[in-house]
Amino acid sequence: MAKELFFSSQVCEQLARELVTEQAEMLKHEALVKEIKAKLIEGKQQLIRKLILGKTFRLEGKKMTALEILFDEKDGKLQVHIEFGLDPESEVTPCLLTKNEKQLLKEYRNCLEACCYGLEYMSNDTLEIARRLGCLKNSIILTRCYCWEIDINNTTTPGFFSKSGLTTGRFIGVGTKPEMLEDVRFF
Repeated sequence: MAKELFFSSQVCEQLARELVTEQAEMLKHEALVKEIKAKLIEGKQQLIRKLILGKTFRLEGKKMTALEILFDEKDGKLQVHIEFGLDPESEVTPCLLTKNEKQLLKEYRNCLEACCYGLEYMSNDTLEIARRLGCLKNSIILTRCYCWEIDINNTTTPGFFSKSGLTTGRFIGVGTKPEMLEDVRFF
C-alpha cells in the first residue's frame, strides 16, 4: 500500500503564501494583457479613422463620404459601423422640391464639401441635415450605413496596422486579395 503524505502546518502555511503570491502575479499579467489588448484596439481604431473618416469613396457605383465611424468590441471582434453621406447630385431626382428642402440641400452640399476638405467636425452637421431631409415631403435619403467585423485576435497578421481591414467585397487580381475600402477612394 502506498504511504500517505502528511503535510505539516508549516508546509501548508508556506504553500498558502506561495499561492497568494502566484495569484497576485497572475492578476498582474492578466491586467497587463488587457491593457495591451486595449491599446492595440485603440491603435486599429485610430488607423481606421485616419484612413476613412472624411474621405470620399466609390461604393456600389456611388460617390460616398465617410461622415461617422462607430466602434463596438464584442466576442473578440471589432465591429465598425460607418455612416456615409451620398453625393446629392446623383441622388436627388429632378422633382419639385420645397423651399425648405432646397435650402437644406444647399447646406448639405456645403457641409459635405467641407468634410471632403478635411473639416471632419462638419460631419455631425452634415448627418443632421441629411436626416432632416429624409423626414421632409420628398424623403430625400442621403446616407448609407455599412458594417464590418474585424477579428482582433489576428493583430499579428501582416498589414493589420497599415490597412483598415474593411473590404469592399471585391477581389484584386485573380481573387487573391480582397479590395480594401481605402483603395477605392474617390479623388
